[in-house]
Amino acid sequence: MIFIHIILAVLLMTVPFFVGAFFHKETIVGSYLYGQCFLWAVFQVIAVPMVLIRAPFFLLVILYLIVLMVFTILGARRLPNIIKGIDFSRVNIPLIIALVLIVGQMLVYFLGMHLDEDDARWIAEANDTITKNSMYLYNPATGAYMGDFVGEVKKDVFSPWSMYIAFFSKGTGINASIVAHTILAPLLLAISYMVYHEMSKVLFRGKNESGLFLLSVAIINLFFGGNRHTQSVTALIRIWQGKAVVASVMIPMIFLIFLNMNGDDVDVGSQAPSVKEEIQSKNLCVNRVNWLWIMVAGCASCLFSGMGIAISALMIGVLGAYTIVCRRWREIPYFFLALVPSLIFGFGYYILR
Repeated sequence: MIFIHIILAVLLMTVPFFVGAFFHKETIVGSYLYGQCFLWAVFQVIAVPMVLIRAPFFLLVILYLIVLMVFTILGARRLPNIIKGIDFSRVNIPLIIALVLIVGQMLVYFLGMHLDEDDARWIAEANDTITKNSMYLYNPATGAYMGDFVGEVKKDVFSPWSMYIAFFSKGTGINASIVAHTILAPLLLAISYMVYHEMSKVLFRGKNESGLFLLSVAIINLFFGGNRHTQSVTALIRIWQGKAVVASVMIPMIFLIFLNMNGDDVDVGSQAPSVKEEIQSKNLCVNRVNWLWIMVAGCASCLFSGMGIAISALMIGVLGAYTIVCRRWREIPYFFLALVPSLIFGFGYYILR
């Protein structure tokens, strides 16, 4: 039975590869990263309305499993091309050392466990959801039926991260506490480093420089624990908590997508008018896709906490201001589109509180 639970957990953790392949991501790391970000956004879009209408949790599980199956089937045919395109020439000594250090940090989550007050709500909510087949209608402190969203629970209605933990627990048959502390924690830490790995490829063209960048991030995380609120502490000690995922994964993810926009760094001043128009058209196409991914990342950020809703809106607003300052007028509609999920969930969060 334990072996079956492990197989189910592995299957759920590999679905993002297929989703990323469906969206034609070029590398296996990029496929997993963007695929997982998209799946978090989809879960947010499905879960919040179902929570508001008091739908049974089992219905959410069924709908999300259907989404996973559909994208797995659609992306399965494209995944082999990504696997064949793995470039082992980028592997270098700094990168190998970084990977060893990162694996060591992931193993810490298997050897120890950090507990604090937040677990008393999120893990309790996940366990109550599984056992009682209802979402946010029971008091996580006492187990009493509330019938409505009351107190601290109100903050989780529009950021149902505990429902994602409950889904993973239900889908694998593993206890929600084990899912959060032992399975999702090292996985989320690996995803956070995937973001920095992809970022290094944008910032540094050389193989050694990108490996040194990832190694530097891994080392800095070890020695940047001034207090329990730093990004490094949230990544290495309590990354399964929603606000920690925002700090460790989603903020760097939105910044990564912004770095991929190249419309402002192309000099077309000396080109012929027809060439200028062609270059600008290509750049608009690239940036349009990236704006849509920023919208997806912003929606995914809303899943984790109210802080994720506010910070995603703030970051997207800053990126939009940068677009306006650079006079990239044709991208402004996409900027407002990217803001939509954060504004909708933020408005709902404000009204419910």
